[in-house]
Amino acid sequence: MRWLLKSIRDLETITVSGKVNQTQEFTSGDGEEVGEWDSLWIERVTQSTGDRTIDLTQLVIPIPAYYSVAAVVEFSKIRALMIVNNETIPGRDLIIKTTGATDWAQMFGGSTTSQLIVPAGGAVVWNAPDEVSGFGAAVNLKINVPGSNDVTYDLYLGGA
Repeated sequence: MRWLLKSIRDLETITVSGKVNQTQEFTSGDGEEVGEWDSLWIERVTQSTGDRTIDLTQLVIPIPAYYSVAAVVEFSKIRALMIVNNETIPGRDLIIKTTGATDWAQMFGGSTTSQLIVPAGGAVVWNAPDEVSGFGAAVNLKINVPGSNDVTYDLYLGGA
């Protein structure tokens, strides 16, 4: 599997005008061994103020009800995460955080009281291709919108 994060922004200063182009590529084998993924989750979310708790072991794929089935992506380990805040107005931030023993804290080195702010127009990428341990009890990804406005963001998860 392959991810590509590409960001092109206008750059203007007093003497220079142009574009800044940033590209980051992540490549993974297909499977459950070290450095491999067998599952990929992608979604665009518009979240209101407050916390969203995502159970990484039970991500339900929205399928129209007339199919009479439910599809679930069940991660046992996360090897890559990318969150892109699609907002353009300063102050419309996201906070990825851990507040307890059931929150996924691998990207924070296991700390259950950490947070990372993703500002409007910003992105965070975390990649641990050699992640071999499972979740244990820490299965929840917690995302917070601290302000009074909705925030739209893209969430990408890769794992086994």
